[in-house]
Amino acid sequence: MKTRIIDFFTDCAKVITAPDELFYLKSQYKNYEGVLTSIFFTAFLGLILGIYLKDIIVTIGIIVCAIILVLLNNIIHSIITSIIARILGGTGNLLNLFNLISYTSVLDIFFIFVLSIFSFKPLIFIPIYILVSLWKLVINTLAVHSEYELGYGRSFLAAYGIIILIITILMGVL
Repeated sequence: MKTRIIDFFTDCAKVITAPDELFYLKSQYKNYEGVLTSIFFTAFLGLILGIYLKDIIVTIGIIVCAIILVLLNNIIHSIITSIIARILGGTGNLLNLFNLISYTSVLDIFFIFVLSIFSFKPLIFIPIYILVSLWKLVINTLAVHSEYELGYGRSFLAAYGIIILIITILMGVL
């Protein structure tokens, strides 16, 4: 049990320091620890937000809603990305991609840190949010690259091409 916990947190550290190495190993062994990682860090972030609000009922609601929303977001993102990756010539598995994309929740540790130390101060939170979002973009691109064996450019297009196209169209219309 102790070894599994140590391995869990070692994998979490690899998401930040060496995601390509982690994703290569996880795509070879086909486990689903990324989903558990997503649930753990989302629940922990919800707990910190609940403590900040000082209400146990709201805390439980935040945790449950956050877990559902994060998993739903990861599922939808995985499905869309998988379809586009296959169109671009990739060969991979949707469930494995879902697992790898779920590892991005590890980066929520930075939000947890900021909320724990500084409470919610926009001048500190907004730059951290931007940096974490950019790193999540990189990690998702690496996940697509590892699972679908596409180049980095096509992996980025598979992961974010539709989103960029929709935003571009909306900006043109508005």
